[in-house]
Amino acid sequence: MHSLRKHPLVDCDLEEAALWYGQRDPRLAETFIASAEIAMRTAAADPMRYSIRFGDCRRVRLAGFPYAVVFEVREQTVYVLAIAHLARDLLAITGRREGK
Repeated sequence: MHSLRKHPLVDCDLEEAALWYGQRDPRLAETFIASAEIAMRTAAADPMRYSIRFGDCRRVRLAGFPYAVVFEVREQTVYVLAIAHLARDLLAITGRREGK
């Protein structure tokens, strides 16, 4: 299993989306956070399972939500760049975060 590191803004991504879902139903916020955590652990467990989408970035979709964990593999580390809605421009979001 690879180690897992997150860009400093990933927690902000998670909190922003969880707040949005929480305003609709607090249980949805909890489910969203759990789904994101599972997706990050899944990426760390077998990152090469996910194809490269752009640059060196791969993504794993969150179960039950239109979001993805976008990550890079750096040696033995999975570096999460973003948790983003699939309708957003993932390349633009991650491009500002790569190499940090």
